[in-house]
Amino acid sequence: MSFEIKLKKIFSLIGLIISSFRWGKIGKLCYILPPTYISNRSKIFLGNNVHINHSFRCEVYEPGIITIGNNVSIGHNCHVTVKGNLSIGSECIISSNVFLGSLDHDLSEIKLKALRKGKLIGKETKIGSNCFIGTGAIILPGSTINNNSIIGAG
Repeated sequence: MSFEIKLKKIFSLIGLIISSFRWGKIGKLCYILPPTYISNRSKIFLGNNVHINHSFRCEVYEPGIITIGNNVSIGHNCHVTVKGNLSIGSECIISSNVFLGSLDHDLSEIKLKALRKGKLIGKETKIGSNCFIGTGAIILPGSTINNNSIIGAG
């Protein structure tokens, strides 16, 4: 690991400690590498040793909550949209370019205008402990992934 990456991790760790009052919870030894876009941080609860790589995009809409367990690694360019709760168990690896969602559109009226201005629905999404999610996987709203599962790439 290069010195530059180690330095970025240290600065991220310090930044999270300083800004911890803005989050729901930040566990010990967590880092999130920049650049990132994260909305509604007070609805995000991180366990210990959570590592999130660069280009993380996370949008949390009311009343959604994100809970991430201990020892979780999330690869670069991960996109998360939440309106229903999203939980990720401990000891998980989520590869790069993964989409995780708990937000869906109300499709009772299927028209392009309705999709643009329609109601958003929250559906609870759960990822158990000790799971591996491969590169480019899409975890749709309302999904449940049991403990010790492997989701293939793409």
